[in-house]
Amino acid sequence: YVLPDFVNTTEGSIEIPLAVQKMQHDARGVEEENKDLGATGTSSANDESEGNEHEQIAKAVNSTNDDDNDSNDDASSQDTCDSDEETREQKIKRIQLQKLQELRRREREALERQVLSLSVERFSVPEILFDPREVGIEQSGICEAIVQSVNACDKVIQAALLRNIILIGGNANLPFFRERIARDLRMLVPSIYPVRIQLPHDDDPVGYAWRGARDYAASEIDFIERHCAKKVDWEESIRARQTTEGTLE
Repeated sequence: YVLPDFVNTTEGSIEIPLAVQKMQHDARGVEEENKDLGATGTSSANDESEGNEHEQIAKAVNSTNDDDNDSNDDASSQDTCDSDEETREQKIKRIQLQKLQELRRREREALERQVLSLSVERFSVPEILFDPREVGIEQSGICEAIVQSVNACDKVIQAALLRNIILIGGNANLPFFRERIARDLRMLVPSIYPVRIQLPHDDDPVGYAWRGARDYAASEIDFIERHCAKKVDWEESIRARQTTEGTLE
């Protein structure tokens, strides 16, 4: 996302979620089923036309053979019943087809709501971490902030600090985030200082800071008494400092 290779990229896409992929697969299945229903409807129409031809032949036979009127009437009534049954079947199939078409329409609308097309957003959002000025924020980026923090320390330990930079937090999970920081930081730091960027050894940068504080607190029995203060004591120290500052003024 944040490597310079993406700077000139203008097109891109994201992987479709598994739920949407399943919906697309189901939609293709519905299309195939509709084709099968269409073929069945065509065969039913052909059967109906054949039934009409038989009925016409029966009427012609009735007009020429008066002796066979009863038998021909029975055959004609039987053909009419068959035709009615076929009409009911076609109606049922038509209703089923309408339901399937409605289902396809809803699935298509759901797909249109969930599929996203991304372009420069793929790298422009995390790029703000390195150059906030792009969105009008007059602040230093991550690499500049690291250099400022190291320079604020004694020169004796600056080299050691640059060799022990650990990335924590959710942003450390961005692809190539560590490589981008190493590249930009190398350009801001004197060449005599080696730079080493690391990720937590347990590959969980999100909870690394909390676990470090937990382990540090558990390392001392009297940690709370030595490093924590009560609210009353804290407020008293603030008032004393304000009084001292007012006296000095």
